Amino acid sequence: MRSLIIALLLAPVLAAGADDKKTAGKSAAPAASSAKTGAIPSDATEIEPGLYRWTDPEGKTWILRKSPFGVLKSEEKKEAAEAKDDLPQGLKVTEQGDELRFERPTPFGLVRWRKKKTDLNETEQRAWQREQQRKAAGRAKE
Repeated sequence: MRSLIIALLLAPVLAAGADDKKTAGKSAAPAASSAKTGAIPSDATEIEPGLYRWTDPEGKTWILRKSPFGVLKSEEKKEAAEAKDDLPQGLKVTEQGDELRFERPTPFGLVRWRKKKTDLNETEQRAWQREQQRKAAGRAKE
């Protein structure tokens, strides 16, 4: 019985030693895979504090983010960058003199606000330009 217990306890130790001998002959991973090891590569460009863009040797672009748990790596999506330029869904603009009235549906109901044409932010400006283009296209069809 005693020899059986000793054999069961020594089996994992002997198996681990055999694995170490097999991996000792293989070469180490190249330094280009430093993003996998948890370090930011030296050729990565910083987008904002703690956020980096890096292109690997295969040509893929990655976004690397420092976190308390290490470096998080995700592939950069070009669709996400293009979608950023789109206006919020359902945004409507109505002209009322020198002011514009905006309406946008949200999960909590319809949100309305007014702004002078000179005080528009970038999103509101694009929405107003889109509305003007729609009106011009409607006039051209008539």
